[in-house]
Amino acid sequence: MTRSTPPFDRGRTRSCSQAASLGDRLIMMVRGRVLHDFRGAEKQKLTPEDLLERFDEVRRADQLDETAAAMLERQYV
Repeated sequence: MTRSTPPFDRGRTRSCSQAASLGDRLIMMVRGRVLHDFRGAEKQKLTPEDLLERFDEVRRADQLDETAAAMLERQYV
């Protein structure tokens, strides 16, 4: 049995693949803010998985705002 990837994820992966393989510079932005400026050797080594991981880190950080972080700290630390 094969597992199908939702269309959005396929498009996102394809876009990350193109972004990682094309050009000599990639600027990663979220909400108008530059998160990372890949260039030179760093850009050449960049993989689609690296980009997806960076975007996942941003998504996880957005889900854990200061209020939620403070609540978790009170309960578990």
